[in-house]
Amino acid sequence: MKKLVIHVGAHKTATTYLQSVLLENHQLLRANDVHFGPITASAAIAVSKLWGTPNAMEVDDAAEELKRLLDPSKSVNILSWEGFLGMPFTDPGLYGRAGKLMALFKHIAKAEQIAVMLYVRRQDTFLNSYYIQTLKEGLGHSPRAFFRTISMATLDWIALVEELESLGMDVEVGAYESLSLSKDLYWSPLSKAVEFDLATLAAAKPHQNTAYNEHAVKIAQFINGRFKLGRRDKKAFRHILEQMPSEPRFNALTRDDLISLAPQWAKINSRLLCKLPEAVHGTYLFHDIGRAPDLDSCSI
Repeated sequence: MKKLVIHVGAHKTATTYLQSVLLENHQLLRANDVHFGPITASAAIAVSKLWGTPNAMEVDDAAEELKRLLDPSKSVNILSWEGFLGMPFTDPGLYGRAGKLMALFKHIAKAEQIAVMLYVRRQDTFLNSYYIQTLKEGLGHSPRAFFRTISMATLDWIALVEELESLGMDVEVGAYESLSLSKDLYWSPLSKAVEFDLATLAAAKPHQNTAYNEHAVKIAQFINGRFKLGRRDKKAFRHILEQMPSEPRFNALTRDDLISLAPQWAKINSRLLCKLPEAVHGTYLFHDIGRAPDLDSCSI
């Protein structure tokens, strides 16, 4: 195995869609000397035990489970699971345990090169989408408590990139928003990491979560007090709405809340844009807050 490519999400960046395309085309990938090892339940459980304070046996168990996902006979191996970073907002920082978790791959992978594929997402839509998921999964976070947690986490994508690079890993960064522009743009960074044109595999594959995303937008707008849910929406998302307070205007993550962090985000994003395709730069600039960075200063 010459190269191991680890797709780590992040959460809410069309990860399930990406994994389904790779899984449906695994035979074609193998014919081109590329192995995709889908995460197994036992591997997911073993790695999730490392999100806390694992003992030596749990670390060894996780390493063995991950090794079973690999095929050393293929030049390139791809692993994909957002859980490889841990869970967001559970430790100081965006993914507080990412460094320790990813260091595990340095020990299990006998590869000449390890590359990490990280997709990012504009902070306000990331927060709304992730918050909705926590409700959907029945976690029942208090919106105020959730916001206090994420306001301390800083949502600094570039800091996460630099932490992974400090482990000696090559990091490719893509933007979730590029999927709405073109599939080629979305798949391009992963294709670069794998050295295989993956966009052609996805040509006939729709983004399966489109219907859910449309509802998620409505929920997000409802959260921000800008949209009144219809009867069908309430019926479809009763399990979500039951988690919400009964006030007509449910202020979970209001625009003012999000904008309060935007000056910091604008500064963070100025560094991030050097890693992202130019087509999505406008999405990350927060024009009503900050100015476009001097991209001539980019080091890449």
